[in-house]
Amino acid sequence: MKTLKFKGNRKYLHGTDLYNFFIKKNFKDIKIQFKKKIRFQPKINIFKNNKKLKNENCLIQYNNNGKLTKLILTESKKKIKKKYDYDETGMYKNFKLFKQSAICNFKTHFSTIDVLVALNKLYNNERVRKTKWYFVKLKLIKALDENFKKKFTIKIKKNISNKFTIMNIFKNKKKIGEIEYISND
Repeated sequence: MKTLKFKGNRKYLHGTDLYNFFIKKNFKDIKIQFKKKIRFQPKINIFKNNKKLKNENCLIQYNNNGKLTKLILTESKKKIKKKYDYDETGMYKNFKLFKQSAICNFKTHFSTIDVLVALNKLYNNERVRKTKWYFVKLKLIKALDENFKKKFTIKIKKNISNKFTIMNIFKNKKKIGEIEYISND
Protein backbone atom coordinates (compact mmCIF):
# COMPACT_ATOMS: atom_id res chain seq x y z
CA MET A 1 0.00 0.00 0.00
CA LYS A 2 1.12 3.52 -0.76
CA THR A 3 2.32 5.28 2.38
CA LEU A 4 0.12 8.13 3.45
CA LYS A 5 1.40 11.52 4.62
CA PHE A 6 0.25 14.03 7.22
CA LYS A 7 -1.59 17.04 5.83
CA GLY A 8 -0.03 20.37 6.81
CA ASN A 9 0.88 20.52 10.49
CA ARG A 10 -1.51 17.74 11.57
CA LYS A 11 -0.22 14.74 13.48
CA TYR A 12 -2.96 12.40 12.26
CA LEU A 13 -4.20 11.30 8.85
CA HIS A 14 -6.84 13.62 7.54
CA GLY A 15 -10.19 12.24 6.42
CA THR A 16 -9.89 13.93 3.04
CA ASP A 17 -6.71 12.00 2.28
CA LEU A 18 -8.39 8.72 3.18
CA TYR A 19 -11.37 9.63 0.99
CA ASN A 20 -9.08 10.53 -1.92
CA PHE A 21 -7.09 7.30 -1.46
CA PHE A 22 -9.97 4.83 -1.17
CA ILE A 23 -12.95 6.27 -3.05
CA LYS A 24 -13.12 6.04 -6.85
CA LYS A 25 -15.45 7.94 -9.19
CA ASN A 26 -17.83 5.03 -9.90
CA PHE A 27 -18.50 4.20 -6.22
CA LYS A 28 -21.97 4.68 -4.72
CA ASP A 29 -23.55 4.52 -1.26
CA ILE A 30 -20.33 5.73 0.37
CA LYS A 31 -19.96 5.83 4.15
CA ILE A 32 -16.82 6.78 6.05
CA GLN A 33 -16.82 6.93 9.83
CA PHE A 34 -13.88 7.82 12.04
CA LYS A 35 -13.75 6.25 15.50
CA LYS A 36 -10.26 7.48 16.45
CA LYS A 37 -7.51 9.50 14.85
CA ILE A 38 -5.04 7.53 12.76
CA ARG A 39 -1.50 8.49 13.78
CA PHE A 40 0.39 5.60 12.15
CA GLN A 41 0.18 4.01 8.70
CA PRO A 42 -3.17 2.20 8.61
CA LYS A 43 -3.72 -1.51 8.11
CA ILE A 44 -6.64 -2.34 5.83
CA ASN A 45 -8.93 -5.12 6.97
CA ILE A 46 -11.84 -6.43 4.93
CA PHE A 47 -14.97 -6.52 7.07
CA LYS A 48 -16.44 -10.01 7.23
CA ASN A 49 -19.23 -11.62 9.26
CA ASN A 50 -19.95 -8.42 11.25
CA LYS A 51 -16.85 -9.25 13.29
CA LYS A 52 -15.47 -6.25 15.15
CA LEU A 53 -11.75 -5.69 15.37
CA LYS A 54 -9.88 -4.29 18.32
CA ASN A 55 -8.76 -0.71 17.93
CA GLU A 56 -10.91 0.21 14.93
CA ASN A 57 -9.99 3.68 13.73
CA CYS A 58 -12.06 4.09 10.60
CA LEU A 59 -14.85 2.26 8.79
CA ILE A 60 -15.19 2.66 5.02
CA GLN A 61 -18.07 1.26 3.02
CA TYR A 62 -19.00 1.64 -0.64
CA ASN A 63 -20.86 -0.04 -3.46
CA ASN A 64 -18.83 -0.72 -6.60
CA ASN A 65 -20.94 -2.01 -9.50
CA GLY A 66 -23.38 -3.76 -7.16
CA LYS A 67 -20.69 -5.23 -4.88
CA LEU A 68 -20.70 -3.91 -1.31
CA THR A 69 -17.22 -3.49 0.18
CA LYS A 70 -16.57 -2.80 3.86
CA LEU A 71 -13.11 -1.92 5.13
CA ILE A 72 -11.84 -1.34 8.64
CA LEU A 73 -8.68 0.68 9.15
CA THR A 74 -6.58 0.00 12.22
CA GLU A 75 -3.19 1.45 13.05
CA SER A 76 0.02 -0.39 12.36
CA LYS A 77 3.22 0.35 14.24
CA LYS A 78 4.76 1.98 11.18
CA LYS A 79 5.32 5.69 11.79
CA ILE A 80 4.23 8.31 9.31
CA LYS A 81 7.39 10.25 8.57
CA LYS A 82 6.32 12.56 5.77
CA LYS A 83 3.92 15.44 5.43
CA TYR A 84 2.87 17.80 2.68
CA ASP A 85 2.05 21.50 2.66
CA TYR A 86 -1.59 22.42 2.89
CA ASP A 87 -3.38 25.66 3.66
CA GLU A 88 -7.15 25.66 3.27
CA THR A 89 -7.56 29.29 4.34
CA GLY A 90 -6.95 30.45 0.75
CA MET A 91 -10.31 28.95 -0.18
CA TYR A 92 -12.22 30.91 2.48
CA LYS A 93 -12.58 34.04 0.32
CA ASN A 94 -14.73 31.93 -2.05
CA PHE A 95 -17.19 30.86 0.64
CA LYS A 96 -20.39 32.68 1.61
CA LEU A 97 -21.80 31.95 5.05
CA PHE A 98 -25.40 32.38 6.13
CA LYS A 99 -27.21 31.66 9.38
CA GLN A 100 -28.17 28.05 8.51
CA SER A 101 -26.05 27.37 5.41
CA ALA A 102 -22.95 28.12 3.37
CA ILE A 103 -22.16 28.06 -0.34
CA CYS A 104 -19.19 27.97 -2.65
CA ASN A 105 -18.93 28.52 -6.39
CA PHE A 106 -15.37 28.83 -7.69
CA LYS A 107 -12.64 27.08 -9.67
CA THR A 108 -9.79 25.39 -7.85
CA HIS A 109 -7.19 22.64 -8.07
CA PHE A 110 -8.18 21.40 -4.58
CA SER A 111 -10.09 18.12 -4.50
CA THR A 112 -13.85 18.31 -4.00
CA ILE A 113 -13.67 16.67 -0.57
CA ASP A 114 -11.01 19.21 0.50
CA VAL A 115 -13.35 22.05 -0.53
CA LEU A 116 -16.36 20.56 1.29
CA VAL A 117 -14.37 19.94 4.47
CA ALA A 118 -12.93 23.47 4.42
CA LEU A 119 -16.40 24.92 3.84
CA ASN A 120 -17.80 22.94 6.78
CA LYS A 121 -14.90 23.82 9.04
CA LEU A 122 -15.29 27.54 8.35
CA TYR A 123 -19.07 27.38 8.81
CA ASN A 124 -18.74 25.55 12.14
CA ASN A 125 -16.12 27.99 13.42
CA GLU A 126 -17.99 31.11 12.32
CA ARG A 127 -21.64 30.15 12.82
CA VAL A 128 -21.65 27.47 15.52
CA ARG A 129 -18.64 27.94 17.79
CA LYS A 130 -14.94 28.74 17.44
CA THR A 131 -13.09 25.57 18.45
CA LYS A 132 -11.23 22.62 16.92
CA TRP A 133 -13.71 20.74 14.75
CA TYR A 134 -13.07 17.23 13.43
CA PHE A 135 -14.62 15.58 10.41
CA VAL A 136 -16.04 12.29 11.79
CA LYS A 137 -18.53 10.91 9.29
CA LEU A 138 -19.45 11.19 5.63
CA LYS A 139 -22.38 9.65 3.75
CA LEU A 140 -22.68 10.16 0.00
CA ILE A 141 -25.09 8.84 -2.62
CA LYS A 142 -22.19 8.60 -5.07
CA ALA A 143 -18.57 9.69 -5.30
CA LEU A 144 -17.92 13.41 -5.59
CA ASP A 145 -17.04 14.68 -9.05
CA GLU A 146 -13.65 16.25 -9.49
CA ASN A 147 -14.64 19.04 -11.85
CA PHE A 148 -12.43 22.12 -11.72
CA LYS A 149 -15.48 24.19 -10.71
CA LYS A 150 -16.72 23.59 -7.16
CA LYS A 151 -20.33 24.62 -6.64
CA PHE A 152 -21.92 23.32 -3.44
CA THR A 153 -24.32 24.29 -0.68
CA ILE A 154 -24.28 22.93 2.85
CA LYS A 155 -27.23 23.33 5.22
CA ILE A 156 -27.33 22.55 8.89
CA LYS A 157 -29.49 19.54 9.65
CA LYS A 158 -28.67 19.13 13.33
CA ASN A 159 -26.64 20.92 15.98
CA ILE A 160 -26.30 19.32 19.39
CA SER A 161 -25.02 21.60 22.17
CA ASN A 162 -22.73 23.41 19.71
CA LYS A 163 -20.44 20.37 19.90
CA PHE A 164 -21.78 18.13 17.14
CA THR A 165 -23.17 19.10 13.75
CA ILE A 166 -24.67 17.26 10.82
CA MET A 167 -24.72 19.16 7.54
CA ASN A 168 -26.64 18.23 4.39
CA ILE A 169 -24.58 18.56 1.19
CA PHE A 170 -26.24 19.81 -2.00
CA LYS A 171 -25.06 20.09 -5.58
CA ASN A 172 -27.37 21.91 -8.01
CA LYS A 173 -30.08 21.98 -5.32
CA LYS A 174 -30.06 18.17 -5.09
CA LYS A 175 -29.02 16.51 -1.84
CA ILE A 176 -25.97 14.32 -2.39
CA GLY A 177 -25.05 13.44 1.19
CA GLU A 178 -24.26 14.43 4.75
CA ILE A 179 -21.12 15.29 6.68
CA GLU A 180 -20.72 15.25 10.46
CA TYR A 181 -18.35 17.17 12.72
CA ILE A 182 -17.54 17.00 16.40
CA SER A 183 -15.73 19.58 18.52
CA ASN A 184 -12.58 18.70 20.43
CA ASP A 185 -13.85 19.79 23.86
